[in-house]
Amino acid sequence: MNDVKALIDAVNRADSADLLLKTVEDLAKVADESAIPTLVEVLGFNNPGAAVAAVDGLIEIGEPAVPYLLHNLDGYNYGARAWATRVFAGVGDPSALDLLL
Repeated sequence: MNDVKALIDAVNRADSADLLLKTVEDLAKVADESAIPTLVEVLGFNNPGAAVAAVDGLIEIGEPAVPYLLHNLDGYNYGARAWATRVFAGVGDPSALDLLL
């Protein structure tokens, strides 16, 4: 858990687009449920590379990511919603079906 916390802290401290991409990739690789809130937050950033890495990490985490994502969808950020749709499709959890339809 300490390693995941350090990775989350690194994402939060990233001060450039390139560093954000690298730290999100590192966090996504661990596929730990405690990373879900941070990875979901990244979906709303204006950084497509980091968003792709976050999507990959959330898909790797799988079904545990779906309820959090459903309850924390950004109603105003259409980019974040589009990335979330990719997560739902990648995980294939039927609880997101109504939203997708």
